[in-house]
Amino acid sequence: MNALPCEQAPELWFSETALGVEFAKAACIAECPLLNVCAEHGQNEPHGVWGGTSPDDRREAARERRAAAEDELNEQISTLLADKVSVRAMSSILGIPRKTLADRINRLELVS
Repeated sequence: MNALPCEQAPELWFSETALGVEFAKAACIAECPLLNVCAEHGQNEPHGVWGGTSPDDRREAARERRAAAEDELNEQISTLLADKVSVRAMSSILGIPRKTLADRINRLELVS
């Protein structure tokens, strides 16, 4: 079995130069059969190239996931509000404390 790209020169996967990071990312993407597994494993790693992603890539992906989750929650709240569901019932349905939910609803209504 061939060695994984990161096993051939592991120090490159923790390079502190932009060129080193780009080399490691390209090698991962082009050669590694474990790309997706590695990316998932390194999702919260603050250092190194994991699954073809740099720390900056992973931070950006995490921001995008949080924003998508916020948008989804806001959409659920808007739908429940449109259906005239009480804050108490929404709190139970969404698993959010009533005070937190009420604050979020107020922010949503200010934006609308």
